[in-house]
Amino acid sequence: PLALSISTLGWRMTFLLINLISVLVAITVFLLIKDYPAEERERIKKRRYQVKLKQIKKIFFNKQMALLCLAMFAKYGPTMGLQGLWGPKFFADIYHYQRVTAGNIFMALSLGYISGSLVVPVLATIIFKNKKKLLIIAAIIYLLAWTPFVIMPAITPFYWALITFVIGFVGGGMGVLIFALTRESFPRELAGLSISIVNNFAFAGAGIYQVIMGFILKNYQLAGGVYDATGYRWSFLTCLISTLLMLIVLSYIKETNGLDKSLANELSTEI
Repeated sequence: PLALSISTLGWRMTFLLINLISVLVAITVFLLIKDYPAEERERIKKRRYQVKLKQIKKIFFNKQMALLCLAMFAKYGPTMGLQGLWGPKFFADIYHYQRVTAGNIFMALSLGYISGSLVVPVLATIIFKNKKKLLIIAAIIYLLAWTPFVIMPAITPFYWALITFVIGFVGGGMGVLIFALTRESFPRELAGLSISIVNNFAFAGAGIYQVIMGFILKNYQLAGGVYDATGYRWSFLTCLISTLLMLIVLSYIKETNGLDKSLANELSTEI
């Protein structure tokens, strides 16, 4: 839809429409979402506490936290490097797809991300009953789905859309499972802090991978701002290696099935 809007209306009008929609959503939220009732606010005030510096240090230097952060970094970075910046350029330079065609391919990735975020956690709870086991399986599928970007087979946009859908589906599901493991690895009172730390590593990966891929491609630039297939192959190979490292990291993460009692109790006694 974004690519189609840009082709039809241009960049300026497209962004104006996006801003208008954002303002309307904000107004709707302000009017419909209610604040806590007065008695609930008082109850929350009584339960408030200040997070101590030594608690933050223990979370930062905890092995489980380090592994979760690395896994999220290595998962989210390549996806955003592909969808957020270099993917459309890749399809334009190598396969000569129009902007709308490339946009449709990455819309499939977004749809996969949304559906995977809903379906994969259910599978972990009902069928697998083990988040780590499903994470490992999803990571293997994620790794295999990145392989065509390195091989660059002669396939149609429909099959590329299927591939990006799979990347989004397992990627979105893994993200939810990583956040769930983070939530269960630390006491409830520190859930917001621990999840925000992992989330920041996701955003860091998004920024860093785009730069790394751009640095690789810069060495393979042709006339007219076009990049050579070799440059794309090396940049996507970097993403493929990253997903392999993510798979290794996930193998060392502890399955929680509830709170990590040792760390949770240790930190809770200091609150």
